[in-house]
Parts: sequence; structure tokens; C-alpha cells
Amino acid sequence: MRTPTRFASCVLPAIAMLLGLSPGLSAADATSGATAPAAPAAWVDVTNDLASPGGTAGGVQVVAVAPGSGELIAGVSGGWLWASTDAGATWSPLTTVPNPKNRPSCVLFDPLTPGAFWVGSSLGSPTLFQTIDNGKTFKSMGNLPPIAGISADLTTSKKRLFVAGLFQQDRALEISENGGQYFAKNYHLPDDLGFTQYVLVATPTTILVGSNGADEKVHRPHQGGIFQSTDAGHSWTKISESVPSAPPVLGADGTVYWPVGERDSVLISHDHGGTWGSLGDPVKYAPMEMDNGWLAGMGGNGQLEISSDHGTTWDAAGPKLPIDPDAVAWDSPMHCFIAWKASDSAQKQQVLRLDVPDPTALVNPSIVRDVVMWDGDTKTVGGGWTAQGQATIASENTTARQGLSALQWHVDAKTYFINAGWLWMIYPLTDALATDATGYTKLAMSVKLVGAAKPVKLTVALDLISSGQSQVGTAVDLIALAPKLADGDWHDVAIPLAALGAEGKKLGGLTLTANNGANLFTYDLYLDNIGLSK
Repeated sequence: MRTPTRFASCVLPAIAMLLGLSPGLSAADATSGATAPAAPAAWVDVTNDLASPGGTAGGVQVVAVAPGSGELIAGVSGGWLWASTDAGATWSPLTTVPNPKNRPSCVLFDPLTPGAFWVGSSLGSPTLFQTIDNGKTFKSMGNLPPIAGISADLTTSKKRLFVAGLFQQDRALEISENGGQYFAKNYHLPDDLGFTQYVLVATPTTILVGSNGADEKVHRPHQGGIFQSTDAGHSWTKISESVPSAPPVLGADGTVYWPVGERDSVLISHDHGGTWGSLGDPVKYAPMEMDNGWLAGMGGNGQLEISSDHGTTWDAAGPKLPIDPDAVAWDSPMHCFIAWKASDSAQKQQVLRLDVPDPTALVNPSIVRDVVMWDGDTKTVGGGWTAQGQATIASENTTARQGLSALQWHVDAKTYFINAGWLWMIYPLTDALATDATGYTKLAMSVKLVGAAKPVKLTVALDLISSGQSQVGTAVDLIALAPKLADGDWHDVAIPLAALGAEGKKLGGLTLTANNGANLFTYDLYLDNIGLSK
């Protein structure tokens, strides 16, 4: 038995046989008393004055939230920096534009000095600035070419390591080991490295650089990937072939999150970039860490997802965004999420706000799997059956709820009714190989339905093993249990074993039955983390 795993729940507590209802009333007919997560308000366009500050500037390039105060700082092409103290309702210019051609591309706050931050510009000259009075005045640092990204050792103010990735230049990295007083180009990176726009100082001596493989002259091949230096840039090791698509994010505990590919996955490292794994579904890009340690990021369906358990489970927050944002930030003092999308031209819907007075209201209660029968990763034994020519059922490794694998029932319906089954034990069907449900009260599993339409009814029943024989228990309708099952997201359900006729029984597998109604169509049902809870 593996360590109990926590999952968001959609529990059906009101079961006919538990409430003394008519024996003919199924579990699906009973009313669910589960409390749904509170739905936050819609995303609101708070670009406002930034759409055309002064009537001469370009579009928003970056938005950052000041730690502690919650003030928003927005960089506008040709319009320098604008600030908002009311979560974007109003904006005002922060200070005089150092150079009308400046295009602020990145903002980095100094947690050791309130009111201090750095700004990098991808256009004009100079391109790196520092303020220690919350933007009232700025001083230029170094004499650097246009900058795409900046990072620094934020654990000390003395001789801090400072790194700048240059804008659209091959193998272009500037490093300062004295807090930015003097920068030197780093010549130790591979000669054939492409653009090095994404940088992160992970420790006082560890630097991570991401290259997308693009090159300035486009006439020779360049390599992409993630590179690590543990000696402040004097030597480099390629640690991942994955091509970054956005800057990395450093968590409070040192965990690194890095979006890669075509906004289709996020890598995670717990050892300052030495090794990498996948954050997993549903977050595909724009990862961020909230000040309470929760995670958030954009799902592939255009919704913001949040996790209160370090990415083990996720819950959708708010409706789909009307834009495809470049990044998302949490403004804790103002109790809202801020999403933004960079553009070279002034336009509406570049900065959006989602008000969330209480983030805990977005998270479902949790289920603990006390025993796992099948998850495709640690519990992999199993085999299935289904209607020949109309469906397949097998383990797959692209759409897991957790880990790498999930169970996929692919249906190409040619009849109104179709069924399938999966056993998590091997033949012969002996009682000793079955899972003893004694002491457990619920079947818990993760379910995801993908397709243009959903079945009219989709039931699950457990295969009960006794004396080497299998008998199908009572069926419960998953559509009634999770009405939003066809939204393309994972739903975690807990069904009382009493409703399934399986209390105290030996369990060998499950049986799925779909009523497709009058319309025959194609869909995929995914199951993961099938287990029992006490």
C-alpha cells in the first residue's frame, strides 16, 4: 500500500440505501449534498489607461506585483513604467521616461530592501535600471545591450550574483559578481547556443540558462535546451533537451518551475535544476507560486488552475480567459489574480483581473486513498475488455491525473449501449488476489471525459470476487455524480461502497457501461488513481 494520496473530491453522500429510500431508487437518483467550490467573479479588463498612456506609447510588455504592498508595476513600450495601487482600476506614470525608446521587458523586486527593484529594457540605451525609492528615481547600471531577462541572488545584498540574458542574441549572457556594478560577457557557454533570453539565479553560485535554439543570423543550426552552472558561470552543463518557452519561476523553497515546448508542459526541479520532472496535468504554462505556498498556472483549456498541495491536485479558478496570457500573478493584499499578455501595440484586454476574496473557497474538500488498486505507475497489473470494433481500453501515458499513466476507454459508438471492463488482478480470479474492501467505505477515483458530447448515462460497477467467480455489483451513474464531467477536466469522485453493493467484499475490477442515447459519437473516458478510502 502506498502512502495515502490526497485528491479533490466530488462526494455523493445521499445514497438511497443509506437513507432508507425505496429499493428501486438508485444511487444516481439520490440528491448530492456536496458543496461545490465557490465560483469567483469573471475576469475583468483592467488595462484601462495602459491601452494608450499619453496617446503615444505602445503596448504592455510586462506586469509585476510588488511583494508586501500589492502595487502593480506595468512596463509599456515607449511609455516606461506605470503603477496601480487599486489592482488595475486606475494607473498613473511612475516617473519620467529615461528614454522614449525604452521598452521595459522585465521587473525584479529586491525582497531585502522595500521599495527597491530593477528594470530591464529590450530596446534603447541604457537598458538596466535600479530604484531604491519605489520608482521615484532610477539609476542606470552597466552599459548593456537590450535585455530580455534578469535574475539575481536575492539572499544577500553584498557582492550578489546578477545575470542578464540579452534580447534576441546568440549565446549572450552578461554576469556581474558585485551586484551589477560591473558586467562581463560570459564566454563559457557552448558556441552553437541560440538565444539565451531566459535566466535564473537559483543559488548564490548556481545559474540556469534556457535557450529556444533560435539564432540571430538564421544561417547555421543552433542548439536549445536548459544549461546549468554551479560555479557562477565559469562552466556549464546541459541538463535538459527541453526547449523553454518562457522565463523560469523560483519558488520560496527553491523549487524551479519552467514552461517548455509550445505551451504544452511545465518542468519542475527540486535540486536547483540538476534534475527535472514534469509538473503534470492540467497546468501547461504560466506557472506561479502564491504567497501561501499554493501553486497556480494556466491549463490547456484556457482556465486558471490552482493547487493547495504542491501540484498533487488542481481546481479550476474562474471562467476561461478571453486572452492567452503570457503570465499570471497573485496580488495577495488585493485578493486577486492578475493575468497579462504582451503586445507591441496599445490595445484592450492586455491586463485582466480575477477577484478571489477567499482562495480556500476554490478548493474542493479532499479524499484520501488509503489503498490504491490501479494507478498505472506503482500499481500497473491489469487487463481490459470492451466491445470489439467499437472501443478500446488500455493504459496510456499522455493524460494522467497524477504520475505518468491513466486508463483510457476510447469509444467510437455504433450502438446505443456499450460497455467495457478492467481487472486490476491477474487470472485465476482467486479471493487471495482480489482487494479486500473490509474496513473501507468509499471507492475513489479520478475521471475525465473528452469529446464533443457526453453519454446520456455512464455507470460504474465493481467486479465482486467470491470463490473464484466474478459478479458485477450495483451500478452508479458518473454523469449524475459529476454533472460537469464533459468539460474536459479531471474530476475526482468518491462513491460509498454501500451504493455499489461492495461493502466488505473482495474486489477484482470495474465495469463501465455507457448509454449513448440517440446520437452515436466518439469520446474518450480516462480513469486514474482507482482506490479505496476509509
